Amino acid sequence: MPDTTPATALTDTAAAPVATPPPNQKPRRRRPPTLSWSAWKQFMSVARPYWLGDQKRMAWGLLALLVGLMVLETQLAVMLIDKTGELTSALAAKQVDRFWDAVRASLMVVAVAVPVAFLAVYALLGTFGALYLFGAPLIRLNFWQIRREADFRFGLMRLRENAESIAFYRGEPQERAQLNQRFEAVFSNFAKLIKKQRSLNLYQRGFSQLTLVLPAIILANDVLSGELEVGRAIQAAGAFAAVLAAVSLIVDNFESLSRFVAGIDRLHALSQVVLKTPAAPTPWAEPPTSEEAAPAPHDGAQIITREGDTLALEGLTLHTPQFGRLLVQDLSLTRAAGDALLITGPSGCGKSSLLRAMAGLWRSGQGTVQHPPFADMFFLPQRPYLQPDTLRSQIIYPSQATELTDDQLLELLDEVQLGSLAERVGGLDASHDWEKLLSTGEQQRLAFARVLARTPRIVILDEATSALDSANEAALYERLRATGMALVSIAHRPAVLRHHTQVLQLKGDGAWQLVAAADFSFDE
Repeated sequence: MPDTTPATALTDTAAAPVATPPPNQKPRRRRPPTLSWSAWKQFMSVARPYWLGDQKRMAWGLLALLVGLMVLETQLAVMLIDKTGELTSALAAKQVDRFWDAVRASLMVVAVAVPVAFLAVYALLGTFGALYLFGAPLIRLNFWQIRREADFRFGLMRLRENAESIAFYRGEPQERAQLNQRFEAVFSNFAKLIKKQRSLNLYQRGFSQLTLVLPAIILANDVLSGELEVGRAIQAAGAFAAVLAAVSLIVDNFESLSRFVAGIDRLHALSQVVLKTPAAPTPWAEPPTSEEAAPAPHDGAQIITREGDTLALEGLTLHTPQFGRLLVQDLSLTRAAGDALLITGPSGCGKSSLLRAMAGLWRSGQGTVQHPPFADMFFLPQRPYLQPDTLRSQIIYPSQATELTDDQLLELLDEVQLGSLAERVGGLDASHDWEKLLSTGEQQRLAFARVLARTPRIVILDEATSALDSANEAALYERLRATGMALVSIAHRPAVLRHHTQVLQLKGDGAWQLVAAADFSFDE
């Protein structure tokens, strides 16, 4: 067998092929986000689909409306300041009619200015009105927003943790359906939150505008009677406005701007994948130094996959990601109907990686993998993936519907030694956190029920019976062999040898040998 080149180690339980830096390359350090031209370019990259997409006319129209309203609001603010000066002059001259005329004019300006901020009703009781109208609804909506966002993030995290199992099952459509449902709940609640927050903002806007008039009204009688100087009224209004501006301007704007920049970073990363936008430079990723080496070069060769009648490997050479280590070299074999191949070898020799190549999940190498349609193949990972859904959905996963009756589904559970499970958990339509409810052995047996419900032509098992006792392991293998399915297994127990016809032994450093199961001994 050919020699191998020195390289890093890779365990069979490594994650699905993810580009990792070679040993001589240091990971890039990240700094906290900062305002910069690169951050602005990231924002433009994220915002471009909105301004240039199908809704661009509405987008530009709303922008023009916003600019117009801002100009109008500025004009109204100037008018209100003018009327405030009139109030001061009337107070100084002790002209009662002139003062109340100015008050009425100021109120008219405020009545126009408040609707300009998209309308609100000023609550007579101020703070109590705000608490009654907005306090409880906003608390409730924020509570559900946090909870639903957490559920959505948990779904994404669960998807990331189980990405390889889901990929083996080809369960992406069902996962997307569940994530879409959770995102819809987040979006719907957020829309309600925005509407309620808008009403609160309009309320606060109206209240803040009226505070320009209220101090003068409260102090009017004392000033007009000569008991209080005019300057005291000016001081009261000025102090209130100064405190309000000082408290809100720095805290609110700084916090909002910080969230904005951090949010754009995440949105930009997401848009590169979802919207296929061109990558923009990240302002807080430091460029590699002279000491940081580039990834190991390779000729760009990749494993080719094609659809065929049988599972076959033609001149397959398998490497770790970044082509850092040779796992298997020049492997060729063909699986016919009813064949059963056992793959074995020391830890880290590339057994699970070979299965990933068969599934089309691993491309680092060269050669050809021929496989039947994926609907005719079924993968059983060592750690079964269980959705947070009904027992019925666990049996038929990754399908969303089945023609099997309830009696047939219960019979499948009985065949995998889980006959009492449905009754124990509350029936086929009971929903639980199955990963916590079931032991690892029960989860593996439930995964075998999925195979029997689907009846594929080829079943590929990655130590799928590692948590089972010998009796259950033997019973399940015999049940699969009785169906006539072709098997490809990774296992280390001598007891499984009798359920296979051939053994592929990976020896490490790219070396391998293919022998008849009758001629193989694990002791060797």
